[in-house]
Amino acid sequence: MTTILQSSTDATPDFRTGWTRTALRARARAAGLSLAISAAVVGTVATAIALFLHTMPFFWASGGISLIAIVAMVDIVLGPLLVFLVYDQRKKSLRRDLAVIICIQLAAIAYGIHASVLARPVLMTFVVDRFELVSAAEVDAEELAKAPEQFRKLSWTGPVLAAARMPDNKEEREQIMFASTSYGIDLRHLLRHYVDYGTQRDEVIARARPLTDLDRHNDPAKVAAALASIRAASDHPDRLRYLPVQGPKEDLVAVIDSDDATVLGTLRLKPWD
Repeated sequence: MTTILQSSTDATPDFRTGWTRTALRARARAAGLSLAISAAVVGTVATAIALFLHTMPFFWASGGISLIAIVAMVDIVLGPLLVFLVYDQRKKSLRRDLAVIICIQLAAIAYGIHASVLARPVLMTFVVDRFELVSAAEVDAEELAKAPEQFRKLSWTGPVLAAARMPDNKEEREQIMFASTSYGIDLRHLLRHYVDYGTQRDEVIARARPLTDLDRHNDPAKVAAALASIRAASDHPDRLRYLPVQGPKEDLVAVIDSDDATVLGTLRLKPWD
């Protein structure tokens, strides 16, 4: 009975459990170090992907941020938490446990990089009345082989400007419509029908929308701030128009010169409701 009362009133944790104040401080220091290193690595990888692989603002439209979020959850949240739970300097298996955690974190980073490579936008294709982003994963090898020479190498530094033209042949047009409704294969996926962007300039200009329309879909102050640098750099700001840029995760706005259809910039604004 005395033993039971003594054990129930003893507020000092047994050191052998590894959860004394000293042990907790050691665990916290190890987890903090893991957090700092993980945050630095993930931050570096995310910056490289955003600036050089997906490029801005296509990083948002292509869903790059969601891929980075997955990596961050594993490396910045789960990794340090696991370190805190397993860290005990007296454990013979400590090095092995930490090595397993590091391997999990490296696997998450490798997954994030691989997924980002596949999701990177390689083409910004004018189709009918808008631009559509095409990722590396969406490019079929057979279609790539049939594409015009200038589109056969997939970009690693942002999307290449292109145009896709509906064929004149009625049967081919019907096949494309069927593939679109049945299999989700749209004209932008069929690189055999790609043409140089310059050949479609008249169509682009005809489909361009006035910048004032952007105020209906965005905060006017945000629109003015986003357009400020483009307007300042343009010799003819009155000629500026825009076209929507449709992305897999977010839509953007491409600002063009209505005189020659030159794309002057791509902005993170809503092109429609």
